[in-house]
Amino acid sequence: MVEAMVSIWASMFLTISAIVIFALDRFAMELVGLGIIIAALVIATLLTEAGYQAPSSDMLLEGFASPALITILALLVIGQSLFRTGALSFLFEKLLKPSPKWNRQNLILIALLIATVTSAFMNNTPITIIFIPIISALMQGYLPLSKYMMSLSFLTVLGGMTTLVGSSTNLLVASTSESLGGPAIGFFDFFAMGSILALVGSVYCLFILPRLLPNRSEDNQFSRQQGKQYVVQLSLHEGHPFVGARAVSGLFPELNRITIKLVTRDHQKFFPPYDDITLMPGDEVVATSTRERLTEVLARTPTPEEDDRDIVLTEVVVAPGSRLEGRALSATGFSERTKCSVLGLQRRAKMIHTNLDAMYVQPGDVLLLSGSSESIQDLQQETDVLVLANSMGEIPPRKKAPLAMCIFLATILTSALAGIPILITSCLGAFAMLASGCIQLSQALRAIDARIIFIVASSYALGQMLQHTGAAEMLTEQFVQSAVHLSSLHLASAMFLCIALLTNLLSNNATAIIFTPIALGLATSTGGSAELFLHATIFAANCCFATPMAYQTNLLVMTPGQYRFQDFMRGGLPLIIILWITFSIMATFLYR
Repeated sequence: MVEAMVSIWASMFLTISAIVIFALDRFAMELVGLGIIIAALVIATLLTEAGYQAPSSDMLLEGFASPALITILALLVIGQSLFRTGALSFLFEKLLKPSPKWNRQNLILIALLIATVTSAFMNNTPITIIFIPIISALMQGYLPLSKYMMSLSFLTVLGGMTTLVGSSTNLLVASTSESLGGPAIGFFDFFAMGSILALVGSVYCLFILPRLLPNRSEDNQFSRQQGKQYVVQLSLHEGHPFVGARAVSGLFPELNRITIKLVTRDHQKFFPPYDDITLMPGDEVVATSTRERLTEVLARTPTPEEDDRDIVLTEVVVAPGSRLEGRALSATGFSERTKCSVLGLQRRAKMIHTNLDAMYVQPGDVLLLSGSSESIQDLQQETDVLVLANSMGEIPPRKKAPLAMCIFLATILTSALAGIPILITSCLGAFAMLASGCIQLSQALRAIDARIIFIVASSYALGQMLQHTGAAEMLTEQFVQSAVHLSSLHLASAMFLCIALLTNLLSNNATAIIFTPIALGLATSTGGSAELFLHATIFAANCCFATPMAYQTNLLVMTPGQYRFQDFMRGGLPLIIILWITFSIMATFLYR
């Protein structure tokens, strides 16, 4: 008995310490995760050497090869491919153009509700994968993704609570119950309670949760520079996105977030306000816009000859004493020497209504350059200009956007409709993205989030420690002994809270397996309804909202939402309490 308690208290100490350190958010999550794994290995080795019960090293390291982790990483590569090819921008345009009168907030709420309802009839993991790019597109330039990405994950879980096939946890409880001689659970057996919980939870996720989450956009130097205006000179040709734009009331309303400063046609110059001018091939246009918008235009501009090389954008500032100072851009020879094209110029002073080539360079001017990755890297050796930190970015290869979208849809639909495991389809999809050139290997490696790797691996290690040292079993026994005097309704309520908290430490499937036989035993000993305890197990095991490692969908939204561990605790714990209270109240009416 003493030997067992040593192992149990060691695993409990490790688990509590891990939660506290994660919640404090003072260290990088990947560092904390690695530390937890190392601590688990050391503690397990010491316990084993001393003759105490503990998991083996192989068990503790299983998380690095877990299907959940491989699936998430493959989906991150697919998501980065969609972003890099501009497929998300294409989706954004298609979503908003058909109904410009709609408020963007309404579209976001409708998309989230559709995801919730759909999750009742399909596994919620592929539903989350489908709606991440949709929500991202709708929120582009409107709200930070941190406001609603967590809501997407939580809502798909809530939708999955309503029917038998909504979650693998539901199916696992049903199959375990039948194997133990318990009642069979039908498709809509817990739909009434599940719908109430989903409705209450949806109100929280749509209207309260976004207020609790931080406004965490990409707050760095590069993103702040995205809003600054550049002077650019563009030569229009057939197929250019500007061709056909017509001036109305002196402006070009079709050219969103772009201001035309000068149009040159057949050596004749036109200045604003423009009078009945339609842009045509052969026109020279001087305009001002942000780097972000210019990148979109460049991505949509067909090139005269196919070039599969990646075109990289960067920003440089003209150094004091530079050889470019006081000279027109066309006379500096800068482009020929560096093999980088000058796309735009940013100056603090008043914008000049003249061709870019005729503008005289001044110290402090910021130049927007494009070139191959090798040419951009060589700029580090230039003394005339200084490369701005974190300003490098690529022009999305828009010609690959349809292919990337097709690969994405094939990945999801073959899993959702054909029943092929999402692990297999996601790996095939990631490989197809790489093989087709939608993303390069180096870019795919950068898309992989180290935080997710170590969060998943450390959560597996903690779960193994709790299960193989007997800590999880002891917690369960203590709960049963302390709550045995309660009525069946109160006991089910207490069991709900216990499972809901434990499912955020163990996997939801492991929690379901542990508590399903306990639920049947409690129903027998109290004379209560077996359905009450089984349904409580299903709902509570799905309450995986308080930690990122509790469920796959949390990990899926973690990177785009830029969430931290404490964000899930801040947003997830109130939802767990709300669902527990709702279940406890409604159970008195639905399970008499």
